Amino acid sequence: GPRTMDLDLLLVGDRVMRDADIVLPHEEISSQAFVLRPLAEIAGERRHPVSGDTLAAMWARLDDAAPLRRVNLDPVNDARN
Repeated sequence: GPRTMDLDLLLVGDRVMRDADIVLPHEEISSQAFVLRPLAEIAGERRHPVSGDTLAAMWARLDDAAPLRRVNLDPVNDARN
């Protein structure tokens, strides 16, 4: 049947808010490598609105504790093999 969409907002500009429905910035940005690494890659110089740290600096600290392995997906060639 129909499925509800789950959308996680990570950052909305420099907005900081907490209410029953939403927390900005998302609380898990600094602790989830799969969230922080892509953010740091596309906007590394952007500053976290609460800590003031750049996303790149946050990733550098987390990378040692929670390294990720990049997986390159090539669905066209993978389907041929």
